[in-house]
Amino acid sequence: MLKRLLEQRRAITLYCAENEKLSNLSPSQWSVGEKVAVLLQPFEEVTREVSAAAASISIVIPLVHVLKTFLQREGNDKGIKNMKSTLLECLNSRFENLDNNRLYSIATLLDPRFKSLVLNENACTEAKAGVLICATRHQNPVTESVTQAHLFSEAVEPPTKKARLAESSLWDCFDELVAQEEASVPTVVKVQSQQDMINEELSKYLSEPLIHRKDDPVLWWKVNASRFPGLAKVAQIYLAPPPTSVPSERLFSVAGRIINDYRTKLIPDNAEKLIFLKYNSSLI
Repeated sequence: MLKRLLEQRRAITLYCAENEKLSNLSPSQWSVGEKVAVLLQPFEEVTREVSAAAASISIVIPLVHVLKTFLQREGNDKGIKNMKSTLLECLNSRFENLDNNRLYSIATLLDPRFKSLVLNENACTEAKAGVLICATRHQNPVTESVTQAHLFSEAVEPPTKKARLAESSLWDCFDELVAQEEASVPTVVKVQSQQDMINEELSKYLSEPLIHRKDDPVLWWKVNASRFPGLAKVAQIYLAPPPTSVPSERLFSVAGRIINDYRTKLIPDNAEKLIFLKYNSSLI
């Protein structure tokens, strides 16, 4: 609204001059309007960024950090100083514990555009721990389920009858102990090696330079999944959620234009297909 008003300043001034009943804004008011428009411009950009269809929650922490930095910057604040301080207080209040939210910090860490650039030390440590836990869990889920099933079967199955003591030798017991030890050692070594592998991947990933802000992080992970197989699985999970409900609201708007009073006989299957084609027409 302010941008449109400032663009039409000359026309408004001429119209007010021709109509004595209307009073024009004073030069100081026009100046404040210009400063307010400049102050609110980053908020409009942030709104468009988080409302994009391909946006991810990984951009939330960086955008909030950028907004705070912008509001703390010194400049010609005459007339809007109180407005800047109020906006900054609102940001600090609304996003006070954002860095401590592991969901957002992990997503930011796994975004090759940001990584740990805007994360504080505590948030970065928590994000690394979360990545390690998630990657280790998804590295070999089959082995974990098999182990749990094996333990469960051992708990419910009746014990087998053992041979009499006179029929067994002393070294048979020793051989059983050795077999049990050999069966338990590989599992521990395997879990430890998986953690070491994820740690190495994470260290190598963080040591590489950031990609350009306008590059697609999903495409980057698709290309580099073979280099970071453990981290790529975690990135698929944490880079998927959108930061806002705007894309789904757009989908509802598409459905409202397709399902209307003129299509009362439209069956649900056809409506679903039409909505799918309309929303994904750019990909066809």
